[in-house]
Amino acid sequence: MAVNRFATNNLVAEHDIYVKYLEIRKKFIEEHNWTDVKEFVPSRCGLFENLSDVPPTTIKRGLYKWHCMMLSYDIWKNLVKSHIVWKGAIEYKKSVNVSYGVLKRFKYATEQAIHEARCDYNRRLPHNQAQYDACRYLAMYWTYLDIIKDDKTQRYYPDAETREIAAKVFGYKESENPFVMNGTYWAWSKKDIEDTSMEETKETMEEKNYSKDWFSTLLVDIIDDARLTNPLWRANIRTVGDFVSKSDKELLKTRTFGVVKLRKVKEAIEKDGKKYIIDNSEENPEEKTYADVIDRKHIKETVGDIVNRMNEEEKKALSYLVGCALEENKTKYDALNKKYDELLKTAQEQADKYDKLLEQKLECEAHNSRLRDENANLKDENEGLKSVAESRRIASNPKNFDTFALLNIVLEKMKDSKTDNIFITVDGMTIDIHKKFEHPFGKADSYTIRTREAR
Repeated sequence: MAVNRFATNNLVAEHDIYVKYLEIRKKFIEEHNWTDVKEFVPSRCGLFENLSDVPPTTIKRGLYKWHCMMLSYDIWKNLVKSHIVWKGAIEYKKSVNVSYGVLKRFKYATEQAIHEARCDYNRRLPHNQAQYDACRYLAMYWTYLDIIKDDKTQRYYPDAETREIAAKVFGYKESENPFVMNGTYWAWSKKDIEDTSMEETKETMEEKNYSKDWFSTLLVDIIDDARLTNPLWRANIRTVGDFVSKSDKELLKTRTFGVVKLRKVKEAIEKDGKKYIIDNSEENPEEKTYADVIDRKHIKETVGDIVNRMNEEEKKALSYLVGCALEENKTKYDALNKKYDELLKTAQEQADKYDKLLEQKLECEAHNSRLRDENANLKDENEGLKSVAESRRIASNPKNFDTFALLNIVLEKMKDSKTDNIFITVDGMTIDIHKKFEHPFGKADSYTIRTREAR
């Protein structure tokens, strides 16, 4: 089984709807004094009435998808938070190592929770669309956190060994990573964008006599919601003119900018643009200059008159030239579109390579850290063994041992045992070791050693 990709089109917008719905659900449950409600969408909670501005498909799929994602993340976090093996270079991207049994529990606990909540997202997908499991929901949530640049929520990424075990648990190929974040933008079909209502273009707006100031107006000046304007701003779509000069298909290719946001931006433009329409009803056409009448409508009428005056052969020749121009433009467009797809694919491959290299780097850093710790422990152990060997050597043959070295060992032992003095007689010799006398206000931190023949 191959690892399925998932759409990133509306992850952010659907999350906002999900949070709003949770508030509606909580209020409904409290009003009816329900306890232990596991079902995600309790009956008669007023879901469609409170979210009337959201398309039904978004409610039916988006909410269920997000609930599956959150169930998966909560279960994963509780199971693996005590299995951290490496924090990595980025604090919120800790690495965990878990066993086969933990991954089994993660799989079945997530499936059971989704079943009890009756929110299985897979059942609401069209026929033959990719199906998702606990790992894929987890990858969706990580992708959302990266999109909104969340650096607080802990990810708990699985290490290489855990990914290999997970591939077996979830039925993937041995070389596949079930947790890979391979989300992509899925282009909407014509049916999907029919709900976006007004299909305004720059040409149709010019025909309605919008002033030039309108096209240079910044979107942030007429739309107060940063979630709508930020994706466009990053795509260098900053003015009304930039927006209306692009088709819906081009706009929907913008990252984190989906159908719902497209419709809201268009509604804001239409509402605020009414004050920029110029009223030319009282103008005298005879007083217009040539530059004033050279607009698109005038050009169309002029070209139409010219074509009407042509004979059949001239019309055929013009038609042929226009066809050649259109064919040439189509060829160029197809070539550019193909190049764009190739560059997009290359960029995705490079991003995947970067993620793999980053994971390898973090694993190498963790391995190097463990090796450094082991090396330090071996050094300490080696020093200890040297001390033991030296003591044994002295004990076995004290005659060959240096007298001063022996005295140093005796002094060290005295310090360790906090002994102030030693007075012993060995082979007719008296050995007296005591602390050196110092002034009463000073500190005795050295020893005086006297050796004399015993009387």
